[in-house]
Amino acid sequence: MDYNKSQLLEAVSVQLGAKLEGIRGAAEVARVDSIAAEGRMQSRYDSAKEELGALADRFNIRGGEVDLGLRLLAECPLPLKSTIIELGAIATLELLGKDQLMDYFILPYGGGTRVAGPAREILVVIPESPIAEAMWGKREGSVFVTRSQKNYKIREIR
Repeated sequence: MDYNKSQLLEAVSVQLGAKLEGIRGAAEVARVDSIAAEGRMQSRYDSAKEELGALADRFNIRGGEVDLGLRLLAECPLPLKSTIIELGAIATLELLGKDQLMDYFILPYGGGTRVAGPAREILVVIPESPIAEAMWGKREGSVFVTRSQKNYKIREIR
């Protein structure tokens, strides 16, 4: 089956771009509401203005993080055929004892994002995730154990 890494990366970027737009929209709503809210001079006990301002700031910070993540994805190397588990690799893993196959795409950002693959759904993991740490640098056929004591076998690396 053809796993076009560029298309999969684009699908991840589109999902994260939509997330970024939602965050920016929420930040703008919080900013406008903060401006319209009564301040401490109008109401002694109302802190809505300060809370909404802080919320807008947090949304802006989160938006900056997602924007940086999108730039990291744009610069991510995508090896045509990986022989070891590395950044840009797609790994098909078998959960031993359950005959269950799962696909993981190792990227620098976007952990937890799911995209449709040719055979099954692909989960994006970052190198710092427990499963990526456990399989990092291994080759096809290798068996490894995660922190949660699950045994996996690397069926294929793309």
